[in-house]
Parts: sequence; C-alpha cells; structure tokens
Amino acid sequence: MKPGRIYIASALLLLLYGAYAYYDMVIVKEREAARQAESFLLSIEPEKIIKIAVNTGQSSFVLQKKDGVWSVTDPVEAEADIDKVNDIINMAKDLTGERKISGGDAIKLPEYGLDKPATVLFYEEGEGEPQKIIVGDKNPAGSERYVMTGSGHQVYLVSNWKADSIIPILFEVREKRLFKGETEAVTGFKFRAGNFKVSAQKDKNNSWRLTSPVETGADDRAVNGLLGKFVSAKASGFIEEKAASPGKYGLDKPAMEFEADFGKNDKQKLLIGAVTDDGNRYAMMSGGEKIVRIAGGAFAGLPDSVNALRDLAVIKIEPEDVKELSVTFDGDTVKLVSTNANGGEKKWLITEPVKTDADRVAVDGLLSDLVNLKAKRFAYEGDRLDPALFGLNNPALKISLLAGANTTTLKFGIVSVKKPRFYVQVDARPEALEVGAEAYKNAAKTLFDLRDKRLFKTAAEDVGKVVIKRLNQVFEVVKSGDDYRLVSPENIRLTPNQWNRLVWTITGLKYERLYKPSVKLENKKAGDDKPALEITLYGASGSLLESLIVGSRDEDKGGFYARDGGEKGFKYNIDEKFVTKDIIGVLENLLGRE
Repeated sequence: MKPGRIYIASALLLLLYGAYAYYDMVIVKEREAARQAESFLLSIEPEKIIKIAVNTGQSSFVLQKKDGVWSVTDPVEAEADIDKVNDIINMAKDLTGERKISGGDAIKLPEYGLDKPATVLFYEEGEGEPQKIIVGDKNPAGSERYVMTGSGHQVYLVSNWKADSIIPILFEVREKRLFKGETEAVTGFKFRAGNFKVSAQKDKNNSWRLTSPVETGADDRAVNGLLGKFVSAKASGFIEEKAASPGKYGLDKPAMEFEADFGKNDKQKLLIGAVTDDGNRYAMMSGGEKIVRIAGGAFAGLPDSVNALRDLAVIKIEPEDVKELSVTFDGDTVKLVSTNANGGEKKWLITEPVKTDADRVAVDGLLSDLVNLKAKRFAYEGDRLDPALFGLNNPALKISLLAGANTTTLKFGIVSVKKPRFYVQVDARPEALEVGAEAYKNAAKTLFDLRDKRLFKTAAEDVGKVVIKRLNQVFEVVKSGDDYRLVSPENIRLTPNQWNRLVWTITGLKYERLYKPSVKLENKKAGDDKPALEITLYGASGSLLESLIVGSRDEDKGGFYARDGGEKGFKYNIDEKFVTKDIIGVLENLLGRE
C-alpha cells in the first residue's frame, strides 16, 4: 500500500475511534441519565425546597425554611433537625418505584391503603402547586409499600425503608440537642451534682485546668468525657413546650446543673430535675420554657469528687529524656546510666552494685510505668504533711530519675491497717498521693529484674552458623548470603523463616535465676558429664561467637542447670520449657516434621 493511502486509512480509523468514544462517553451517558430521570417519582430540586408538609393520618406537621434555616412551624414552633430534614428531601429526590403494579383511572385506592394514606407535600420556591407523594399500606410480603405521586395515575411498590424515610413522625424531625454549640467550642464550665461542685477553664495551651474547689491541672480526657455527657445530651422526649410549673418536675431545685461557656458572652445552662417513673430525667435549659426528658443512662458514670477530674499524673517526664536511674528497694540500690555510643541505639548499663548490661526492655517498661503512673487520689495536700502517716518517713521504695539537669525523686510508703495501702511523694512536695498495689509492684524492681539476663549477647543478624548437640545427634545449620541450609543430620534447604525461628529462639533465651556459688564440674548432679543440650554460635566467617552447655534438671528448684561454654561452673538456671519444648519444636521445624 502506498504511504498516502496508509495515512488516509489511519486518519479514518482515528476519526471512527473518536466518534465511538464520543458516543460511548456522551450519548450513552445522556440516554442513561434520561432513563434514570424518567424513573424518579418526583422531580424536585433540594436547594429550592422551602416547605414540607407531612400528614401520617395520625399526626401532621409542617417544616419551613427561612433565611436558610429549617424549623417546625406547626403544630409547635421549634428548631428542626437539619440532618433529618435533608435526609427527607434527598430520599424524596432519589425515590424510584421498584415496580409499577397498576395504572389508569380505575385504580381501586382502598386495595392499596391509598384511600387513607400518609402524604408528603414538597413546596419549591417560585412554584405554585407542591409535589406530592402518597404512601399507602405494605404489600402482602411486608417488604414494600404502595406509593403514588400527586398525579394519581400510577401505583408503585417502594422499599419500606425508603417510604418510611419520607414520612417521619414529628419527634424525629425536631432538634433534640439542648446546647447550641459543640464540645470543642466550650472554654469553661461549672458543674454541680448535689453538694459536689467543680469548675474548670481552658488555658492558653487549650488544656483544661480546674479553678474550683482547687486550682490545679485537669485530666483532659475526663473533662472531655464530662462535657460530652452534657453538651451533647439529647432529648428523648418533649414533655411541655411552655411549662407553667417547672417545680413539679423537680426543676425549681435541680438535682444537677451544668453551665457551659462558649465564649463571647455565650453561657448556656442545663438543669436536671427529678427522675421519671421509668428511670429517665426531666430537664430544661435555664431561661427556657420547654421541659424535656433525657435518657437516664446519659448521665451514668458522672464524677462525684474532684479527684475524678483532676490530673492525677504523678510526674511529668518523657521517658526518652531520662539519662540516669536509681532504684532503692529492700535496702539494695541499683544505679543505671544510659549510653548512646556513636549516635547508635540507646543502651542502659548497670553501674552499681555490679557493672553489667541492663535489660533494655525491663528498664523501658519501668520508665513507662513511672511516667504513666496515675494516683487514685490526693490523700493529703497542704503545707503540714506528716510523712509517718503515709509510711514516707521510712519509704519501702525510692526511685530517682535524672532528666536533663533535673532530678525527680519518688518515695513510696506502705501503711497496713486491714490491708496495705500505698502512697507516693514526689521530691519534697507537701503531698501524699495514693496509688494502687499494682503500681507499687511494677515500680519495685531489683537488680535481678533490671539486669540483662540473655544468655547469648550476639545479635541475630551476626550469626552465620548454628551447631546444636542433643541426644548424641548433631544439628548443623549454615547461612550463606540468602541461602539457608541444614547440613547435618540431613541436607535440606531451609526458608528464611526457618532460619529466623532457630536463631531468634536461641538468642532470646534468658536465665531464670543465678546460682551463687556456681555448681562446680565435679558435682555430677549438674549434668556436665552428660549435657542435655549444647548450643554453639559462629559468625559468617566461621569464627566462634558463643556457646552454652545445658546440664541436667534441677530437681530441687526446677528448670535446668546451664553454663557458658568457656566457664567451669553452672551458674544459670533456665526454663525447662526451652529444653523440653522450644528447642525440640525448632529442630522438628528444620526437618519439616512440625
């Protein structure tokens, strides 16, 4: 074919493709939109709706929009729930008939419950006659309703949930929130329940501070929880629109009052009155006339003391800022310092009473417990603290933390009457805070708790070969680059997961306790003549890294005797589970038997 004809053919193909694309994208979509529009029962434009009249047969109401705001105008004048109104309009706009079942002038309305139907009228701005939707009975299956439009020429079946959405009862469309404002906008509040009174204000950092009965920091989460209960409270029923005698509802002497300050001289107060016969509460806004009912459960768990709202954090320190730590418990002191050599990972070292590595997980856990420690209550605050009353004159536990240039000291005291109670004092503050037994237990750490008890200090990524001797059988596993292989007692290629499980199980082993003095070789009960297990780790180059000898079972204390391969005495006790279950599971996994 000549070049000119090829160009012409290509141009024709492009033209045809463009025409097809236009047809597919524009014409087809326009036809689909037209078909969809024909299936809608109404043709309303939501933004133009200014009035809705609903008559369910048992009750009726009118909604009107003025200056962009919806309200109920009949049978009462009240604010409307804008979300519910929009739901009605949008559902009506998108309402389609599932099936058309009858048409023409001979429709027998009573057959479909359309002789005494529920009706909804939608009035549009600038239009004369409203658009009307007529809702009758449910069909025999009970899943759909018979529906007509204002023309009255066709009967359709419409899903129950769609039909019910456009014929709500008056209560559903009324605004049920009592406060005009969101919890986030509250800048201060006053709360009274019986004789308990408390007030708080937001500070410049947008945090809450109590202003009465004490001036102190507040627990933001607790305060926001209280705000949510009141500022977001909704009416579960409307009792009287204009109450002549609030006293008969217990609102002349309210059981509770909550005043929210929204700033700019906007203060709103909710009054909570008597309990209803069914356990709910009567309520009204101060200065208003409307009596409502609020579900009793809305006010469950309200604070009954200032301790429930105040900030009960014992100390304000970030764990990563702590550089030194000292724990004195049972007369023994453990001192630790953090190191960050060459900008690497933070590490903790024990400097007293021995020099050894610390268990970073244990130290970080202790710091986390301390910085997150919250008191149960302030047992005493003033200027005349008697330490002896709270066991603080001779503390059972003392912890000091150096963060930056500041040292914070916590002293824990124990007072036993019927059962032990635990108290803490921070530095020399004239305050005693009560804490729980679990908090004390978590803080009371010993040298054994804090020291690194790992028997293998080698990092998992540095291991190149593992040799395990068990029951006269030798297992040798080698890593070479991305190749993992069991070379003895069988030659099997392994997956990375099998290798990782093996190495992590071994390097994660910790001893349960130390023997002092260590059990010597000549003591055959330790099992040195017939070790239960021997584990040796080598580097990628084949150099020896570490080894462990596991002797016999300790019949007195449980577990197994263990020692470093280069030592002559068994000074460790390891968990029996490692020997009888964990390592066996790993070896069976290597052989593909698990």
